[in-house]
Amino acid sequence: MNRRSSPREDFGSSFVDWDGFESCLFREYRVRVARDRLSYARRFAHCLLGRDFSELRRLSDDKMVHVLKALSALAKFLGVYDDFKRLRRNYGLKWGGKSSDDLIIARLTKVVDESELYEWIRKVKAAIPSYAVFMDFITSTGLRYEEAINAWNLIIDLA
Repeated sequence: MNRRSSPREDFGSSFVDWDGFESCLFREYRVRVARDRLSYARRFAHCLLGRDFSELRRLSDDKMVHVLKALSALAKFLGVYDDFKRLRRNYGLKWGGKSSDDLIIARLTKVVDESELYEWIRKVKAAIPSYAVFMDFITSTGLRYEEAINAWNLIIDLA
């Protein structure tokens, strides 16, 4: 890649065969995913090579997951994957994004327009039929989302 690099990228440039890494990514991943991983790896390689993941703590959860995936791929390519795992664990960084339940709760609590919510509920029920009864339960009871989840879990436990 012939683009200009930042000073932070230069820190890792002399240690990394970027062309080889790029080829490896494009063999292993879809084009869009490979491009993203390469971009994040170039921008954050200094964290892996400098053994300092403190910068990653300041990223949003979503971005951090992408950066961790990119650095994981780079670490495997460089043969330092055990170091990567140790750094991730020592800095308390987690891979996991939000669970599907957390995503539903977040979606339900960010509603401005009721018709938008009902349309979204219809789409969820059509796309994931196993959630249909739960979605009906939430909308028909009028409970707050935490109360609805607690009530649903009690129903499941009692069944």
